[in-house]
Amino acid sequence: MSQKLPSVIASDELELRRLMHELQMYQLELEMQIDELQKDRVARTQNDDNPLDAQGVYDEAGGIIAAHSRVRSYSQRKVIEEQLLRTERMFTSVFRASPDAMAINRLSDGLYIDINESFCSITGYSLDDVIGHSSLELQIWSNTAEREQLIERLHESHVVTNFESQFRAKDGTEVTGLMSACIFSFAGDQYILSVTRDISHRKQVELAHQQSEVRFRTIFNSASDAIYIVDLEGRFLDVNEAAVQLLGYSHAEFLTMNVNNIDSAGFSERICRLTAEILEKGELVFDCTHITRNGQRIPVEMSCKKILYNNAPSIIGISRDITERLNTEYQLNDLNSKLRDLNDHIQVVQEQERIAIARDIHDELGQDLSVLKLDLELMEIKLPEFSQVLHPYIDKMKSGIDGIVSKIQRIAAELRPPLLDTAGVTAAIEYHVEEIRKRSGLEISLTIGTTVEPLDIKKSTVIMRIIQEGLTNVIRHSNATRVTITVFRQAADLILEITDNGRGILPEQQSSAHAYGLIGMRERAISCQGTFTVTGTPGAGTTLRLLIPSI
Repeated sequence: MSQKLPSVIASDELELRRLMHELQMYQLELEMQIDELQKDRVARTQNDDNPLDAQGVYDEAGGIIAAHSRVRSYSQRKVIEEQLLRTERMFTSVFRASPDAMAINRLSDGLYIDINESFCSITGYSLDDVIGHSSLELQIWSNTAEREQLIERLHESHVVTNFESQFRAKDGTEVTGLMSACIFSFAGDQYILSVTRDISHRKQVELAHQQSEVRFRTIFNSASDAIYIVDLEGRFLDVNEAAVQLLGYSHAEFLTMNVNNIDSAGFSERICRLTAEILEKGELVFDCTHITRNGQRIPVEMSCKKILYNNAPSIIGISRDITERLNTEYQLNDLNSKLRDLNDHIQVVQEQERIAIARDIHDELGQDLSVLKLDLELMEIKLPEFSQVLHPYIDKMKSGIDGIVSKIQRIAAELRPPLLDTAGVTAAIEYHVEEIRKRSGLEISLTIGTTVEPLDIKKSTVIMRIIQEGLTNVIRHSNATRVTITVFRQAADLILEITDNGRGILPEQQSSAHAYGLIGMRERAISCQGTFTVTGTPGAGTTLRLLIPSI
């Protein structure tokens, strides 16, 4: 995605041009020196005083690269020698210190005359390996046809810049070089001065970039979800085929559009906030609605991420059509609503049935057992004295009947606490807690706020049933010795908390599909638009919390 490679290429080209420019400047300085010497020679010839002879050394392009002079005056000759020595030192300094491979070859046979240390470093050859040998002998050129092409271009223009070719190092490693070269003449012979930069790493980066771009384009265009790349102003920079198919605009049309053109009214007010959030967090997921070319509204989930595109901060967004998901969610919510209505109805019916069963058990069975006890007492009175042996059995039967009556009363109270309908939820809770204390031996602390009542029968039943189920769970599963029950109001909301000091419920137990008691308590809470939560700490107990809003 990043576009940094062209700048790297430009940097290489500029550096090679700079080196060649420096060499040309040295040539120009020599030319100026020769020109001054010639002017001085003319002036001195006219005065016939210390005549000076000077002759330049020219390359194929006509540039002066060296000068020979004959000065009759010792002082003038000394100045010229110093100038020539300074120019030679500057050239040698550039030649030796250059980080790029530099070489001087004789044009006629290609023999190396001189190389710099960078040449040795890049190719692996030593000075002794190279001097006096040609590049063809050393097989430095991977493709000799490229060398012939370079020589041909040098003959045509005398200077060649940015000639890319493959070279072979001493160990056989392939090196990609970017070469600039020129032809110059010296002492009647022609030579090639070349400067070569190792761009192997750059070529590897280019190849990796190209492969990355191919992979990106393959994924980008084959993705089933619509993908957009936009700048920070919301203008489209690129889209994939799925986006074209989803919204009905062509690729070219997208590049003239803004995200506001495809999103529902009001989205423009969110775009600045969303963009700032994406830049801050690096990525963001949100829902919005796209508008197609023909005006159809499509709900989508947008997954956005900050990226660099063409060296500029941009945003890539993946848009997934969630129409089917929303329809499924709607159907599921509708089904859940119907199931909760059914559950509410079942609970109402259950409570009504429990009331009827409790009444029947208490009234009919209780009365029948009372009559049976009276019959036994009457039988005991009328039995003759010699039948006193039967009296112990009669007493045992009466005691058994009393026990059965007590059990019937307890069962009836559990089915539907009579106090709930006659005395209210506070009295019903206190009675039930006291019964649990007697039967289980648990230490139970009960606190009920004075503002809890009055409550409607539905909320009273929910609180009572959750307390019954909660205490049953404590007895069966928690191994607790102490329980605290608190019922109070907080800002008009009704809150019930049951806390024990048992083993503590585990997360997997809370989410178990077989935790029917918890499921039932949660459904009862939902029937009153309330919430039911369970928290547990291993070894420290469990807390059940019911909140019923005031509405």
